[in-house]
Amino acid sequence: QTLSHALRLTMFITIPAMVGLIVLRQPIITLLFQRGAFTSFTTIMTAQALLYYSVGLWAFAGLRVFVSAFYSLQDTKTPVKVAVVAMIANIAFSLALMGPLKHGGLALALSLASTLQLFMLIFLLQKRLGGIEGRVVISSMVRSFISSLIMGICIYFLAFKVFSSIVAQKTFHLALGVLIIVCAGLVIYGISAHVLGSKELSSITELLKVAKKKK
Repeated sequence: QTLSHALRLTMFITIPAMVGLIVLRQPIITLLFQRGAFTSFTTIMTAQALLYYSVGLWAFAGLRVFVSAFYSLQDTKTPVKVAVVAMIANIAFSLALMGPLKHGGLALALSLASTLQLFMLIFLLQKRLGGIEGRVVISSMVRSFISSLIMGICIYFLAFKVFSSIVAQKTFHLALGVLIIVCAGLVIYGISAHVLGSKELSSITELLKVAKKKK
């Protein structure tokens, strides 16, 4: 139950972050890096790599949860063995994808290898523990994904409207635009999650209340 709860909370936070990065990858890179020798072409190339890295963000986060679970069982060998398999898979994926996708293929290869690594750890841990509330976790992830999809569609159209009007203006305006869209995305995601009955929303609210009281 503890593992299930940790995984659901992690996915509840990571999935919308993944969608947000995919949608806003170019404005964010423009804001952070595009100046001097870092041209608009460099921004486009970097955004392509970030797109493929973002696809694996949920897997990167999930790995932290499952590796920690194995460590808590005093098992450090299994995660290492699985990591070796994932490393070999990463090399194979890189060789297959860097031709058609160039540098983006290397980023996608890492995302695919991490996803494979996560599924292997899930299978091995589920076999060892006799179950990790799989249906509950999948149901939670589906709700998080739907909420994130709604958020992503909304901020995509909002970003198109905002950035098309400020593209030639100063960094301050771009930063303000990104901030407004991120805040709007958080609100939309929260409302969508509430409507879909995501229990993780109330869990995070409680954690924030506890943190506020400690201050």
